[in-house]
Amino acid sequence: MAWWRGFFCLSGGFHQMKNPLFLSLALLLYAATSSAQWVPVNNGLNNLNVNALVASGTYLFAGTLGTNAGVYRSTDNGASWGTVNTGLTHTDVLTLAACRKNRYGPANTLIAGTNMFGIYCTTDNGGRWYSGSVTDASIHAFAVEDTTTYAGTMYSGSYRSIDGGWNYSGINTGLSDGYGTLPVKALAANATHVFAGINAVNRNTTGVYRSTNRGGNWTQTAIKTLAVTALALIDSNLFAGITQYNGGPSGVYRSTDKGDNWTSVGLTGAASVYTLAVNGSDLFAGTTAGLYRSLNYGADWLSIGSGLPGSVNAIAILGTNIFVGISGGGVYRRALADALPIQLSMFEANVVQGNSVELRWKTLSEINNYGFEIQKATSPPEYTTVPNVFMEGHGTTSTPHEYSWIDSCPERGTYYRLKQIDQDGALNYSDGIRADGLTGVSNRAELPKSAVLEQNYPNPFNPTTTIKYTIGGVVALSGAPLSGVEGRISANVRVAVCDILGREVAVLVNEQKPAGSYEVSFDGSGLASGMYIYRLTAGSFVQSRTLLLLK
Repeated sequence: MAWWRGFFCLSGGFHQMKNPLFLSLALLLYAATSSAQWVPVNNGLNNLNVNALVASGTYLFAGTLGTNAGVYRSTDNGASWGTVNTGLTHTDVLTLAACRKNRYGPANTLIAGTNMFGIYCTTDNGGRWYSGSVTDASIHAFAVEDTTTYAGTMYSGSYRSIDGGWNYSGINTGLSDGYGTLPVKALAANATHVFAGINAVNRNTTGVYRSTNRGGNWTQTAIKTLAVTALALIDSNLFAGITQYNGGPSGVYRSTDKGDNWTSVGLTGAASVYTLAVNGSDLFAGTTAGLYRSLNYGADWLSIGSGLPGSVNAIAILGTNIFVGISGGGVYRRALADALPIQLSMFEANVVQGNSVELRWKTLSEINNYGFEIQKATSPPEYTTVPNVFMEGHGTTSTPHEYSWIDSCPERGTYYRLKQIDQDGALNYSDGIRADGLTGVSNRAELPKSAVLEQNYPNPFNPTTTIKYTIGGVVALSGAPLSGVEGRISANVRVAVCDILGREVAVLVNEQKPAGSYEVSFDGSGLASGMYIYRLTAGSFVQSRTLLLLK
């Protein structure tokens, strides 16, 4: 019970909602005292252009491109790396896979797909490599299903191996158009179907192709004209990652009927999805906008890439850690549990039962969540905690949970926010929302969207390009004040450009800015041709992208 404005009020208790309410908002509650973050693990990694990652047993392997390229191996969760290139005569590695079964020969074969020079195999964790039967193709994708290995190439279509990835035969019936054999950029396979992601010059022949006889014949599925660069399977769910082409669609699509029908399931603003990875029932997407995680087959996505310095090309899970490969940034590591923030997908205030106000919120995931308290204010940012109101959290969980609470005695124009308490006592606060119970006017103020850094345009460029970015009302850290205007806050904004070694070459923006959309021009006249990294920092938000200067 609580006293309020001299009247005795029964403030409604917390209870879990029985009728789910799904909205498309997304908001992270960050702990100011949290040390969970991405850690670069590049000691001994002499090439930071990591294009492939794979875990095999207790080993982690990275495939790289360019100078000092090849395969690097770590035996200590990425703490140190060493090259394992003996016999690997062509060292530009595009993709890696582990073949654990072989009905005809050695098991536990590691295979590497190279640029223009085919497939290499090793059975001693990179101690020595041997050339496979495909020697003259650019290998962009592998899929391993039991004892069968599939390979996708840029100009030679697809191949199949039944001896652990050593010897291959072409399987291209149905994978061609007027320009020749279709380029296979992604593969996924289970016991009954094989799927190929195509990114062709002829847009009518791009999309996802399906085979029901282990690649003997291929037919195009209902997803067409989209550039498919990643595929993944979780049970009966097939996911396709789309690369943006000429301003067209991007994001992730899902099919539950083997490709007959497809539905967009988000990340449409991610520009390009480079890779998809599965861990149990969790789906990870590596994009030009960072790393995302879905706990419910793509219905909702958690942004878990804050702090990563570039596009995510590769993902690997080893033990309790997740690793990502970054363009020009090497390898980063984070504990899987730390990549599960408390995320609100909905928080709203509605007038109910005359003059009462009902708060509703939904968490997609929780980590170390002790519980919630409610805070109120008539003049934000001066919030006070409602006495005797507490809702126990669910600790660490990837299962969505929904909550509500009714304020039977609200003041006119009351603002509400959630005070989330970690099990270690750390405090976190949501943005404020408002509903006026005395006038009967319901205000479903949407939580401001987080900051977004867009891909520069044009790209490649010479000598100028435009960078657009949005500053949203990102969640305030513990103790940080809100402006009180529907949760919109300002932030110190910095946009900087670095070379691939991390040396800062230009600062384009460094000032306090309110929420809104902005653009800034970057002039590379005084710089050499090459790839550069541009980074947006807004409060606790950090996002990086790459741009290419060609003179």
